[in-house]
Amino acid sequence: MTAHSCWHNMHFRHTWRPYQARVLQAFEQHLSDRHFHVVAAPGAGKTVLGLEALRRLGRPALVLAPSLAIRDQWCQRWRQDFVSAAADHPSEPVDSLSFEIDTPARLTFSTYQALHAASKRLGNAALIDRPQSAGIECLVFDEAHHLRSAWWRCLDALKQGLDQPWIIALTATPPFDVSAQEWNRYLGLCGPVDEEVSIPEQVRAGTLCPHQDFLHLCLADAEQQAHRREFDQRVRRWLTDWLLDSSLIAALRELPLVQTPASEPKQLLEQHDWLLALCIFLSSAAGELAQPLRAALRLSEVALPAFDLRWAELLVNALLFRPGVLDELHPWAQRWRRELKRGGAIERRRVYLRDPPRLSRRLETCSAKIDAIAEVLEFAQAEQGLGLRAAVLCDRIVESALPQPGEGPSRHRLGVVPVFEAVRQRRLADARLALLSGSLLILPTDLLPNLHAALPATLRAGLVLRPLDHDPVYTRIDPGNTSIAPLVAAVTQLFARGELNLLIGTAALLGEGWDAPALNTLIIASTAGASMSCNQMRGRSLRLDPQRPHKVAQIWHLACVEPQTDSSADAGGPDLASLRRRFATFAGLDASGKEICNGLARVVDPAQSMQAVALDEHNRQQRLRASDPQTIERSWQQALGDVARGNYQLRRERRIPARRLPPSTLLRWLSSSAPHWFSPWAGWLRRRRMQHLTDLLLTHLQRKGVLETNKRARVRVELLQHGFSCRLDQSSHVDAQRFDEALNELFGRPLVPRYLIEQQGDYFPLPKAISSRRADAEALARDWRRQLGPCRLLSTRSQDGRHALLAAKEAWLLSAAEVQTESRLRWSA
Repeated sequence: MTAHSCWHNMHFRHTWRPYQARVLQAFEQHLSDRHFHVVAAPGAGKTVLGLEALRRLGRPALVLAPSLAIRDQWCQRWRQDFVSAAADHPSEPVDSLSFEIDTPARLTFSTYQALHAASKRLGNAALIDRPQSAGIECLVFDEAHHLRSAWWRCLDALKQGLDQPWIIALTATPPFDVSAQEWNRYLGLCGPVDEEVSIPEQVRAGTLCPHQDFLHLCLADAEQQAHRREFDQRVRRWLTDWLLDSSLIAALRELPLVQTPASEPKQLLEQHDWLLALCIFLSSAAGELAQPLRAALRLSEVALPAFDLRWAELLVNALLFRPGVLDELHPWAQRWRRELKRGGAIERRRVYLRDPPRLSRRLETCSAKIDAIAEVLEFAQAEQGLGLRAAVLCDRIVESALPQPGEGPSRHRLGVVPVFEAVRQRRLADARLALLSGSLLILPTDLLPNLHAALPATLRAGLVLRPLDHDPVYTRIDPGNTSIAPLVAAVTQLFARGELNLLIGTAALLGEGWDAPALNTLIIASTAGASMSCNQMRGRSLRLDPQRPHKVAQIWHLACVEPQTDSSADAGGPDLASLRRRFATFAGLDASGKEICNGLARVVDPAQSMQAVALDEHNRQQRLRASDPQTIERSWQQALGDVARGNYQLRRERRIPARRLPPSTLLRWLSSSAPHWFSPWAGWLRRRRMQHLTDLLLTHLQRKGVLETNKRARVRVELLQHGFSCRLDQSSHVDAQRFDEALNELFGRPLVPRYLIEQQGDYFPLPKAISSRRADAEALARDWRRQLGPCRLLSTRSQDGRHALLAAKEAWLLSAAEVQTESRLRWSA
């Protein structure tokens, strides 16, 4: 490619950070598909990486950002960080710059909103004509996770209309937790992820500060517990009624799948989940009726589990909402649809018998969290004193929680105002408290002159000031028609100087893009479970503070637990389950301080009791660790490892339970009959067998071109206490991700594979990527026999294959807790 001369003469005026140099070194290699997609944690310098990529491409470009502030940062970085080789001062790199979609130049900075508005105003054809006429050949998507559904059409049209433009996509938080359809659409626009810069890599480079996540657990308040007990009692009564309901049993007995199940092989395979639940129900309610179905499902010799809430949910959802199972006019279906709706167990045509969304939402905003936040802030204030810079991020404002004259104390759901009031009433020593949201600002009255000094005179005139009726020490400030951005900037200045040190705000305003390096204690009171939102919020506290070179950030998470929940799908309740999903998306120090990994287990023992005494002890231990920032800083340095001794990276590994290891006669004999002294040899043989299988998988993925042909790529298998850890080393990020997905297909829940390997009664679905043709599946089966012993290759389109797939799905469902694989992140060489 030949760069435009004006671009060619520019250069970056600073020194690249180690991880930036690593990403740029592979730049040309990643352009083979005309896409350069980089995932980098907040603070990694994505903007200058994108500008350097533009400089190297040397093509006229359109840069799209999610906000005006971020758009302006691109131009500012270009002018400040890139200079002409012919002059020792910043200069314009191209013929002209533009900020308007309608009049693009060789380098145009705009926003997704402006592009969408232009598309609506002009139509896609006219919208594409302008960049074409300006010779635009490169599109930059900054913070690409922001792309909303309404923007996709005009972005796709622009990309198609420009005829294979170069794409540079940058984001801190890819939308990993969206649906498969949305994820594929995201990858279709941005291309596969080429490079990833992790938070540990930035801590090692000294561009992010050491930090630790902490978890404060609290019990649900009395009102929430009462609602849960009432729901539990209702569910137990429903379960008993169904097992004793002769009309339901009679209706189910007449179903064709119960009367003549063998004549419906396709339905047995496609509807196996709820049919297994039906079989378990009939066996519990009237055993003799279930025998034909058990025989068809090949479960006659299998001990079925009890009919509990998990199976009841599967069954009742099918009976009420699966077309063609029970006619909607059937009296049983009509009656129970009404009953479950009244009892709060139906939402959006789905039955919830364990964690109904209505109760889960109440738990997320439980008032007990307000007291928990106040306790954490009181502890942090006592520990850090005048050095504290704390922020609490909530989802809602709840302005009604501001007391009115003559009102006494009252309880409210979690929100910015209730938290502000709870902390204000505690009168913490040295606390300088403020509230900041898009529509409401409350500051200490004595700071108003400081705020005014930080604002232009034109903005000061539009503010409406009113001292709080219940506490004139604070003044309420209504922005009116004033832009909130200057107010946020002014309050952030006061915060950085220590004139404020406790800031209660909304996640929508401060959760992304808020630049406050002084922030050292963050409490995430937002209920957002999406990886994008959570990681953006955490990123606010990780920036280096030039005034405090040894800053150690504390990030506090909250969970409201239910200690005696009969109907909860997860131990501790849905709030803790939401945190498990959150902690799966980022890595940090574990409790021992020796390892950097992801998962909730690094901050709370999975066997943690949910009784009040145990929760108090857990919180005491969390505060004890938080009170020693020097140990946290040393632990990071130790856990990051010696760079000279290995290529440390945040690697993705697949944890595979021991039960999923392909069986062998020798290992079974060793497990049951070998003397105790031989057990280490058994472990060695198990690891070796898993190594053979994963090497086999790697070879066939490379042979099919799914992975790059890289002779250095190696599978590393580690023997764990209850299974194996498998990962691909010395490979690209994309290959490691694809290999992990193939492992999940081979060892995870069977879905709709084309081929299965059967070995001594265990089943292994072949990954789609290497089984699209029968010849490929047969080649893999031949290698399997040679390295792992006799096996059968079964096509799921044959009768034997359908029976095998049904058996594999049933085995997984009946022992799901013991055979689930897990993807983990771990920092290692």
